[in-house]
Amino acid sequence: MGSMKVSILQPPYPSGSSDGASVCLEWILDSLAALLPQQDFVLLPEYANVPGLSDQDEMRRFADQDGARFLERISGFARERSCAVAVGTVAEESGIWLNRTLPVRSFR
Repeated sequence: MGSMKVSILQPPYPSGSSDGASVCLEWILDSLAALLPQQDFVLLPEYANVPGLSDQDEMRRFADQDGARFLERISGFARERSCAVAVGTVAEESGIWLNRTLPVRSFR
């Protein structure tokens, strides 16, 4: 029976500003890049695409811009490393913003 290599990333809590959220996204991306190869599964925190933001307008803008680019990079990481990533996100669905877990998977 084989084993599964799992990594859980939990960044320091951001300041609550867009600048702080950007720093947090970079921390996550840098931490992903530093992981050893052959990870099978990586778990990222809740609200990972809008970390520390609570103002709805700021959250929407950030999710649509920086957060969307972040999720594209997470998808690229999963594809390049041939692993699965679960990322907690805030996503708009039919005009309603919801807390969703997004599974990103790349098959070997």
